[in-house]
Amino acid sequence: MRNFTGQFAIASASAVVLFAAIKPANAAIFSIGNSTGGQFLSEVSPFPEDFPGVSFTPSIQGDAGSGTSPLSGSVLLTSFALGSKNSGVAYVFDEIFTGTPSDLSNQTVGSSGFLGSSTVGSSGNYSFPGQGIKLADVLDEYFIYLDVRLDFEFAEGNPYLGGAGFASGDPMDPFIPGNAVGLDNPDLVFSATFTTAVPEPSTILGTTLALVFGALSRKRTRSNNSRTNAEEDLT
Repeated sequence: MRNFTGQFAIASASAVVLFAAIKPANAAIFSIGNSTGGQFLSEVSPFPEDFPGVSFTPSIQGDAGSGTSPLSGSVLLTSFALGSKNSGVAYVFDEIFTGTPSDLSNQTVGSSGFLGSSTVGSSGNYSFPGQGIKLADVLDEYFIYLDVRLDFEFAEGNPYLGGAGFASGDPMDPFIPGNAVGLDNPDLVFSATFTTAVPEPSTILGTTLALVFGALSRKRTRSNNSRTNAEEDLT
């Protein structure tokens, strides 16, 4: 019993030292988006403002992206930019939203592909609370819709290959993709920023303890086997 207690104390101390040595990697920051397209909704439509939406794929940067996305795995969506309004909220989905702008505020996380929403926009910039909204796979397509009318910019002649633009002309009308209304260049000018997800400290500590106590268990097994063999030799 005394020997086991001593080994336990040594293992615990080893775990603390190992945990201190194993630090989570710094999160990498990268962005995606389209550069200026040059043509605004108000220049081509008698209705100068609509409710916009965009889809995107985190692994596809577009010509305004920066940094490097991971090849696979999850990332955290930290901010989104579209237009220049000081109002509105951005709603994030992992599937196409078939509702209307007035339906957005009634969404519940976990239902109909809804992942979360931003704080109120400031000059067209929308931030997501905490560390950001977790997107499960950088290779998947995601969707953001705004609940505010604004004069958005088309990515004229500069398509974004990772998604498309959406719009609704009325709070009670569903969002529809731009190509469904005959737009040749339905992509919108937008940007989104991400960080790579890193393990929580509790996860790292749990893994460290598992490694240390796994090694201790193997050591005790070998010690017991050696003692048994020695006793058999004596008999």
